[in-house]
Amino acid sequence: MSPEDIIGHLLNLLSHEEHCAITEQLAVDQVTCVIVERLRHRLTVLEVDHIHIQAPAELAGSTCQLLRRFLDENPAV
Repeated sequence: MSPEDIIGHLLNLLSHEEHCAITEQLAVDQVTCVIVERLRHRLTVLEVDHIHIQAPAELAGSTCQLLRRFLDENPAV
């Protein structure tokens, strides 16, 4: 199991199949299980300041328009 797999598992970034495979592996690999639990504990600090912010609906469109205008005015970029 790679460090990327462990981080993906902890942050719920894996597919269902990958998540299940890692969960099964952790059930039999106690050393990795301890490492994962230590990382999980350390990552909880990040959740303290986690605030879900809903971006304005028009943000993507206005950003694209601004970028298009910039690129039109600066063709060398």
